[in-house]
Amino acid sequence: MASFNRRTVREWRAYRRLTKSEVAKQMEVHTQTYSRMEDKPENITLTHAVKLSSVFKCDPKEIIFFEEEPNIMLEVVN
Repeated sequence: MASFNRRTVREWRAYRRLTKSEVAKQMEVHTQTYSRMEDKPENITLTHAVKLSSVFKCDPKEIIFFEEEPNIMLEVVN
């Protein structure tokens, strides 16, 4: 099994040294919308999860969306 460098949405943004506005612009959403994603990552849609992984240059599996239950993994079908 591959070892992933898993981080929360907020941690990925900090790791990539991006502002909320920069991420929102790249995702084509309002800054407040992106801010809500950081606050409640469990509500992020699959479409936004894929966009986030593109912005952060990581695999969607490397983003922790369920901080309360970090063992839950999203499977992305190619």
